[in-house]
Amino acid sequence: MDWVNILIGTCLIILGILWLNYQIAKTRKYKKDESYGQLSTQPSQYIGILILILGGILMIYRAI
Repeated sequence: MDWVNILIGTCLIILGILWLNYQIAKTRKYKKDESYGQLSTQPSQYIGILILILGGILMIYRAI
């Protein structure tokens, strides 16, 4: 079952990286439009991304 943990960990890391790229692109779009009032990027979203990536790393580390 170690390969399952590695697969889940890899998926979590990829999901975290995709979410981070989405947040960065959204931030750039709002900065380009100069509409800072609509910017909804909050620290809690980055904490969620960090938890996803660290969870993926932990799953892979446990499997190895």
